[in-house]
Amino acid sequence: MNPWKSLLSCLVFSAFGAASMAFPGNDHSAVKPVPRDANWTNRHEKFVEIAKRGGVDVLFLGDSITDAWGGEGHGQNSPGSKLFAEKFVPLKAANFGIGGDRTQHILWRLQNGELQGINPKVVMLMIGTNNSNGKDNTSSEISDGVKAIVGEIQKQSPSTKVLLLAIFPRATGRDLDLQKIQTEKINQVNEAIAKLNDGKKVKFLDINKNFFDADGSIPRDLMPDQLHLSPKGYSLWATAVETEIKTLLQDQPVVTIGSRKKFDPPAAVTRVKEKAENLVNRAKEKVDAPAAVTRVKEKAENLVTRAKEKVDAPAAVTRVKEKAENLVNRAKEKVDPPAAVTCVKEKAENLVNRAKEKVDPPAAVTRVKEKAENLVNRAKEKSEPIVDRAKEKTEGLFSRVKEKVGSVLAPEGRKKVFENGRLRGRLGILKD
Repeated sequence: MNPWKSLLSCLVFSAFGAASMAFPGNDHSAVKPVPRDANWTNRHEKFVEIAKRGGVDVLFLGDSITDAWGGEGHGQNSPGSKLFAEKFVPLKAANFGIGGDRTQHILWRLQNGELQGINPKVVMLMIGTNNSNGKDNTSSEISDGVKAIVGEIQKQSPSTKVLLLAIFPRATGRDLDLQKIQTEKINQVNEAIAKLNDGKKVKFLDINKNFFDADGSIPRDLMPDQLHLSPKGYSLWATAVETEIKTLLQDQPVVTIGSRKKFDPPAAVTRVKEKAENLVNRAKEKVDAPAAVTRVKEKAENLVTRAKEKVDAPAAVTRVKEKAENLVNRAKEKVDPPAAVTCVKEKAENLVNRAKEKVDPPAAVTRVKEKAENLVNRAKEKSEPIVDRAKEKTEGLFSRVKEKVGSVLAPEGRKKVFENGRLRGRLGILKD
């Protein structure tokens, strides 16, 4: 046997063995990383190039539905391109979605350079709808593929937080029975991958309710082909995830679904103190000290009342109330009306002095007079040529009229007029 063939066989066997070990008991296509055709490879290489440049804080990862967000490496007229540029590019976002991808293809892309050079703070991932076609993969196999991708992201970029989206609804089955089967498969996948939400590094988010009408159908103005989104669909998507992405970017812990944030009395006291101090500072700037103190007291009491509504523990309310009263008392001590009045008086005098320096009536009159004279002179300069031309034209017209009238009144002119048959009746008086 050819030794090179033997070596190749061993390598292939080792590769498949490694994949099986990575996902023990899950030896199926959804978890076996594989590439696609040449055009797909070219797009992958473009994404690798973007990753090597760095500077990516938010990464969109998925199939054609993600692909149509647009951005560098995508079509400029994609349905979501305008929103991506407006809302997500300022967050240093890149889009690594490729139409037709399945879980196994994204696994291959991640393992072949698309995370090299970047350490995104947030990855928004939605994948699996193409795996759900026909009998290609079961719901459990698709779930395994999604889990494998999340694991690969965490392996290469441990600090990255994953915003894992439920697979969007679709209605593209050849008949209602097949469509129902596919919908049920997608629902099962979503139910399974929702369990990946750990409150730390993975946040599962289901926004599918946004894509249904009241009767349970998918509106054509959101998904024209019942799978891919329109610009209106991308607008709904953006609205649903923008706040989530920004929250994850702020490096805050992921809030587990259903959890409630508990009220922290010391933090509440700190906030009351800060607000009261701000009020004191603003009161210092005002002349009416008693009124300022009253406003401080009223606002402090409002803060105490709001604290009462939020804090269940009476002791916490008491502490807040005592601190607020102390702040009011300190405000009374700090506000000095005479000093405030003096400050206002000095500022007013400064303004008067500056006004006196600027306002000089004789100089102002002189400037007005000079401007008026300039306007008169300019008017004279402009009007004289016009008057001369009008005078010349008038004199010319007068001369021509005089000549014509003189020629008519002369004996020769009268004779010509008389002999003209067309004017004979009108100028009969000239005949005599």
